[in-house]
Amino acid sequence: MSIDRKAPSAAFWATVVVVALLLYPISFGPACWMVERGFLPVHRTSMVYRPVLWVAVRGKPEAVRRALIWYGGLATHPPLDPVLWQMAVESHVIQSTYRPLMRH
Repeated sequence: MSIDRKAPSAAFWATVVVVALLLYPISFGPACWMVERGFLPVHRTSMVYRPVLWVAVRGKPEAVRRALIWYGGLATHPPLDPVLWQMAVESHVIQSTYRPLMRH
């Protein structure tokens, strides 16, 4: 007996891409939490999330920046800024002389 196997369809691969694109930014908050607690290395994690960090630090509009900073800090001890800025420096999104945002 032989099993007739079909190759994955274009719809399957489109679904895989959409799910991956949704999971990437959603995983930013948990990644910040894991970096803060030492479960993930800062440098490697910051390189993986470099596009998200760039938007959080330099992106427009301001509402998107604030939303990413808020989301990244949900499960971290206040303030998130040291973790976010350390990751941004490690990924070369910002210079090390850049000052963190102050929370109100």
